[in-house]
Amino acid sequence: MKEGDIFVSLLDGTEYVVKKIVSSMVVLQSRKGDRQILTGAGTLKTKTLYREKEEMYDTSNQKHSLCYRSQ
Repeated sequence: MKEGDIFVSLLDGTEYVVKKIVSSMVVLQSRKGDRQILTGAGTLKTKTLYREKEEMYDTSNQKHSLCYRSQ
């Protein structure tokens, strides 16, 4: 994971850009710029709440199917 990577919320489909990484904490900002989230890097690695955008289209390694909703 690096600054500029894009993650998509599995809860509501919002796209977030990694703005800053400090130690084990990550600042995500929505593409619209109206939301920011501070989360642990481990949360992004577990892929339970967020997925990297390119992974949304790669169904070969997923345990369950996801719907991608463009905004």
